[in-house]
Amino acid sequence: MPGRNKKSKDVRPQKRAAPAKKTLASAASVLSDIDRLSFDLVCACDGTDIVDINPAGLVLLGFPKKTSPVGQPFANFVASKENKKFAKSLASLVKGKAPKRLILVGVDGRQWAADVKALELKSRKSVPRTLIIANAADPDAVAAGPRNPRDRRYRDLVAASTDCFLILRKGVVAFVNTTGLQKLGDDGGRLIGMPFLSLVHPDFKDAVEEGAAGLLASESETDDRLLIKVFSQTGEVFDVEARAWKFGAEGDDTVAVELRDVTRRIRAAQAVLESEERLKGVMDAVADAVVSIDERGIIRSFNAAAETLFGVRRGDVQGKPFDTFVPDWTAQGASGKAAKPKLGPSTVEVGEAVLGKAREVNAARADGKKFPAEINVNALQQGADSLFTAVVRDISARKQAEQAQKIYAARLEDEVSERTADLRKLSRQTQQILEAANEGIVSIAPNGRITMANPTAAEILDRDLSALKTMTIDGAFVFGAGHPDAGQPLDLKPQLENGPYYVDQEARLARGDGMSFDAEYAIAPIQEKAGVSGYVLTFRDVTERKQAESELRLAATVFEHTSEGLLVADANQRVTKTNQAFTDVTGYSEEDVHGQLLRSVIFFDDKIYRDTMADLEKSGQIEWEQWGKNKKGERFAARLALSLVKNKAGEVQQYVTILNDITQRKLDEEQIRYQANYDQLTGLPNRALFMDRLARLVIESRRTKTKIGLMFIDLDGFKAVNDSLGHDAGDLLLKQTADRLGICVRESDTVARLGGDEFTVIMPLIDSIDSTVVVANRILESLTEPFDLDGQEGRISASIGISMYPDQADDDKQLLRNADVAMFHAKSQGKANYQFYREGLEIEGGSRA
Repeated sequence: MPGRNKKSKDVRPQKRAAPAKKTLASAASVLSDIDRLSFDLVCACDGTDIVDINPAGLVLLGFPKKTSPVGQPFANFVASKENKKFAKSLASLVKGKAPKRLILVGVDGRQWAADVKALELKSRKSVPRTLIIANAADPDAVAAGPRNPRDRRYRDLVAASTDCFLILRKGVVAFVNTTGLQKLGDDGGRLIGMPFLSLVHPDFKDAVEEGAAGLLASESETDDRLLIKVFSQTGEVFDVEARAWKFGAEGDDTVAVELRDVTRRIRAAQAVLESEERLKGVMDAVADAVVSIDERGIIRSFNAAAETLFGVRRGDVQGKPFDTFVPDWTAQGASGKAAKPKLGPSTVEVGEAVLGKAREVNAARADGKKFPAEINVNALQQGADSLFTAVVRDISARKQAEQAQKIYAARLEDEVSERTADLRKLSRQTQQILEAANEGIVSIAPNGRITMANPTAAEILDRDLSALKTMTIDGAFVFGAGHPDAGQPLDLKPQLENGPYYVDQEARLARGDGMSFDAEYAIAPIQEKAGVSGYVLTFRDVTERKQAESELRLAATVFEHTSEGLLVADANQRVTKTNQAFTDVTGYSEEDVHGQLLRSVIFFDDKIYRDTMADLEKSGQIEWEQWGKNKKGERFAARLALSLVKNKAGEVQQYVTILNDITQRKLDEEQIRYQANYDQLTGLPNRALFMDRLARLVIESRRTKTKIGLMFIDLDGFKAVNDSLGHDAGDLLLKQTADRLGICVRESDTVARLGGDEFTVIMPLIDSIDSTVVVANRILESLTEPFDLDGQEGRISASIGISMYPDQADDDKQLLRNADVAMFHAKSQGKANYQFYREGLEIEGGSRA
């Protein structure tokens, strides 16, 4: 079918009613052998030898059951005057364009004339493969035996069929009827021997090969049809309904295929669909709602205007009663007679007096909101069905205008009565309504003169009420400052005559005192029997509203262009809006976070969220700093200020968050803290951080009643290396010393550099002073290994003093002093050793701690 392709896989069999018994398919199914319908003998040859032959060929050549000529030369079965030529090659049969008349000979000696045609088949073998097809020139004279007269009738039915009919053996065309030859453009027998799939359009080959609807795969006759496209020999493409059934003896792979040309039918169906689409387009272009309703009052169709009018999609209303939207659409006229379709008692009745006439009804939208409408219902017969068409129009604006017109006409009449004796009878209530109106109201004669004005109109225009009633509209309504035509009259006369009516319009007007204001006005004609007798103009001062709108636009501009990230969430803490600066900082666009909970967007820690929200409830505003990750996964620091926006009743309406990127400031602070607490050369904690940690660990040890070991390490021979190899080598040795110390200690230990070549190791949570021995020996062994100082060798050792808390010290300062004393004792003992502090230990020179 048009537009069908291979990827879509939308090739489905089309169901048809079961065929009558006398159809071609039923007639063909009674044949016991396809060979009777198409040809007498078919065989395949490799070189000159037969490698395969059909059952009919075996019978015609006189072979008993379970015997065959396979392996024998084809020439053995050709009369002697021809067989010598075919004993060498079958090429002459292949090259002939028309069938060749030969005398064939069976194994029993019987001979008969046959029209023989040969086709060369593709083969991977070195010898050529040939397909030979032989049809008896006089089938009734074939020596293989008499034929059933019915077989010739079936052959004639196939040949005369108006559908294309083919016989396939192993997927190759073996027979085509007359219609098939004409449809497929075969005027020289070219189709015989061609693979059937070569005739099928590429988009439909998979469907045919997979056996969809039984095509080429049926085990029995079926009426399932598959819509496919086929090529003729002239390149023309046809849409066809294809069906196939197994044909022949048990185990035979012969298939009969019927192709019915449905090109015209498909094109006609497409034309109908296109016509329906055009009609649907026309209906959707109609400004009024158009609804078709069946005889039961059920909606059949709904145009685009109806969707808008009733506030519902057409797919959601089809099959629902129309009185859901217009309860009175079937209301009868005064006659009481009803127009009832002739389809039974379940049909609706529509008043005959209202058919084809516009009338006003009450209608309802899908959300239940009611509105006045004008409806026009018509009945028509569509085949055996009856159909009602309803055209519906919303007349809310018209009703409002009519109501306003009535009010204005009454007021105008009252104003005219003031100049007559009937002025005293003017309804005080009506006058009060006119005076209490918060809109300026003036009535205007066709010539443009003001005939009536209410006090609000005089107040807005800063005019005397009596004077205003004598002015023309050109004098009363003048463009104000800020308008290009300031001081010129507002050209209202064209609008009075041509509209638009009942539509709010805006203008910048001038007051009597020279001040200007923004006005919104609307015009309505005063209709009388003789035509339009005047106009009513209502207007109001909207300066404050315009200023508010301007402020909102300004606020929106500030919101979008401020350098601070802004995020707004509703009362349920779901994000409703963000600005560009928020995206620049976090990487998340408004679409990424819209509708998400506030806690998942700006809070990177649950504890911070809980604490912040608790404080926010108390103060209404809170600020904090935190680290987080942006959309790319990069860390950044932010300072956030979260505020509550409440209404007059104290209810939370919104959450507003201001976000600033303080990453660089935080990094600078961390750098300052690092420089203040870590040695710049080795990266180890410096003296300040060492003393802080030691003090905290002593306090913790005192609380938990655990022990701390402290090593004071002084490098032996460092000055010699520094003096002989240079300061760069000395610095490199100190760095490598720090690395080696880090490897020797436990993960919980702290290695620090106090300055120069002095290092310390804090060892918390040890059992006794003996626990430090292993670490001390490891350090001594590590530091005595040679150092590679950019190609130069440096050698040092270490003297280590060890002190314990609380065994040998009461506080952190005494603990450090005792370790220093023990280190001096180690130096006095020959260096490259460790010594424990003991009470009374005196070292010449004293402690340096």
